[in-house]
Amino acid sequence: MKTSQWFGTALLAGFACLSIPAAQAEPVISNPTFTSGGLTFDTFGISVTKTGQAFPDAANQVNVDLLSGATGLQFSSGFTAQNYGFSDAAISYVVSGATAISSVGLSFDGTFLGQAIASVTETAWADAARTILAGQAYVSCAIAGCSLSDVMTLNGSYSTLYITKDINVSAFEQGDRAQTSIITQTFNPGGGPNPPPTPVPEPATLALFGTGLAALGLVRRRSRKAA
Repeated sequence: MKTSQWFGTALLAGFACLSIPAAQAEPVISNPTFTSGGLTFDTFGISVTKTGQAFPDAANQVNVDLLSGATGLQFSSGFTAQNYGFSDAAISYVVSGATAISSVGLSFDGTFLGQAIASVTETAWADAARTILAGQAYVSCAIAGCSLSDVMTLNGSYSTLYITKDINVSAFEQGDRAQTSIITQTFNPGGGPNPPPTPVPEPATLALFGTGLAALGLVRRRSRKAA
């Protein structure tokens, strides 16, 4: 097998680790209610648009759960697009509490190959009709570079926010691949910017990632022998 083919296989083995959803999470489509840090998260809705070789292709394949050790949520699925594939999950929900919210942190574990792009756009609205913008954050990973976290400082303090989250993976050429599996966001009631935690793979995920690293090591040894 050519070195370039081994290298591609190794990268994909590493990316495979990102497709494991969070444990004990609920499908977004089930519209769960969560409470954490004095905030309530509810009224979840989702729609999924998919073409070509991409995942998810159904709304019940996206999960949501509370973050551990922080006030916020984690969305998970094997968001993947390759070879002209496209998948977009549009999620909406409401967050409310007795203490006003002034900032929201957003992060994800996006990866890409070729011309592909993985991105998340987070928009906070001040009204149920979603016409009064309170703030917006954007993270992406593509050929232009990877921005894995962002902090949305709102234009005021709000006791209720109406959130719209757009998760997108797009592959524009044969051989392209975009992927993400974990999107987290934190809420900082009444305080300053609160950077979101970096998504951490679960133990099974780390084992898969180790397989990818081992394959990369084999690539280097084969390259030295060929030289």
